[in-house]
Amino acid sequence: MSYRENVGKSAEEILADYTRQYGKEPKGNLKDLFLLFVNGTSAAYEEGFQDGLNAARTQENI
Repeated sequence: MSYRENVGKSAEEILADYTRQYGKEPKGNLKDLFLLFVNGTSAAYEEGFQDGLNAARTQENI
């Protein structure tokens, strides 16, 4: 499961993909941790991507 394959998907959609790929859904606290990790990772990648775009725009304007 790569980030690029999952851009734009919700955490629940990624969980469904995980379940299809590995045969069972995490339960209880593991499910909560999985969703927390997916949401946190997605937010961090998106923020980094936006920072990269802003840096590129700055370089173009120099």
